[in-house]
Amino acid sequence: MEIRKRAEWLNPPKTCDICKSPNVTFQNNKVLYKKSIGNWPYIWICRSCGAAIGCHFGTKYPLGKMADLKTRQARAKAHKWFDQLHQQSGLTTRTGAYTWLANAMGLSRAKCHIGHFTSEQCEEVIRLSKKKLKQGKPRKERMTHIRGRKVVKPGERRKHK
Repeated sequence: MEIRKRAEWLNPPKTCDICKSPNVTFQNNKVLYKKSIGNWPYIWICRSCGAAIGCHFGTKYPLGKMADLKTRQARAKAHKWFDQLHQQSGLTTRTGAYTWLANAMGLSRAKCHIGHFTSEQCEEVIRLSKKKLKQGKPRKERMTHIRGRKVVKPGERRKHK
């Protein structure tokens, strides 16, 4: 089964996005992590500077631009916070989250992709996502009365008359 390239996907790199070396190879990610990780454990890696990027499942198409270790770690952390907007909090859909992020960062929707971001842009994603998650969490409605009787707040004891 061949997976067809989507229009927004980047082509496989011929040179490193960091050092511009042509010494870029498609390999199993165990060269980075000492063991294969994930369902599709393939990456593009620069043998000159060590920059790398993962690939879309079942393809050789990169998930974004090649990055050094600091940027890869920043992207992972940015995704950890950003993905909560649509995966856990229920605040929005994935598309809605990316549209919000593009507007918040002053980018076009087409240019808004964490796999293309620098470590500085990833820090901005983290800051914005934390702020949005804090704002967006609905307040818990506390019950004050049940059938006309006052409900005791958690941690309080009922006062007997």
